[in-house]
Amino acid sequence: MDAKRNIIKAFIENGYDRATILRTPKLIKKVRESLRRNCAGLCRKLAKTYGVSRRVMQRILKDDLRMTAYKKRKIHGITDAQRKKRYERIRELQRRYGLEDVKNIIFSDEKLFVLEDVFNPQNGRLYATKIENIPHNKKNVCRFQNKTTVMVCGAVSFNGVLPLVFVEKGVEINARYYMDEILQKHLIPGGNKLYPAKNWVFQQDSAPAHAAKIVRE
Repeated sequence: MDAKRNIIKAFIENGYDRATILRTPKLIKKVRESLRRNCAGLCRKLAKTYGVSRRVMQRILKDDLRMTAYKKRKIHGITDAQRKKRYERIRELQRRYGLEDVKNIIFSDEKLFVLEDVFNPQNGRLYATKIENIPHNKKNVCRFQNKTTVMVCGAVSFNGVLPLVFVEKGVEINARYYMDEILQKHLIPGGNKLYPAKNWVFQQDSAPAHAAKIVRE
């Protein structure tokens, strides 16, 4: 151990950077092979595993291995039962419609939007010489117990898009509301404008309001 310290000290006295000295080809190879087996990990944990400082490990990852740290993404999970059901529906649609028939299908969906400022506590930064110089509306992000939301319905097709439908606040989209206020007032007239010959097909998901008997009829 003393010999190793003396060697490092000698290199430093000759103008070498400590981080450069410790980044040996052997260590770089070990880190590369470790990340090939499992790419998940934190820089400080890797540094602790191989007995080097965090700065040395950062240099290995960035300069020697040319790696960038990426965050995991959240995605919508699908169960095996959902996959099977989707596969069956896709096969049915393929049997029912050809490639040209898809041009006559109108697809619709609804989305609930939360009307609040986007805020990332990790990366949300403001630059100023003094905090007092930052405007009040920029410095703070308001959060409310009851979030303000708006429901929007939209539909698209090969021939174009239909105007968006904004649902009034507090309205529950049940079968009756969906049929009277969205289908009858907006979607059907809009579909007939996009397809004057009325040779279009409406495709929706299986939400409870969509799958109700009166809506399907």
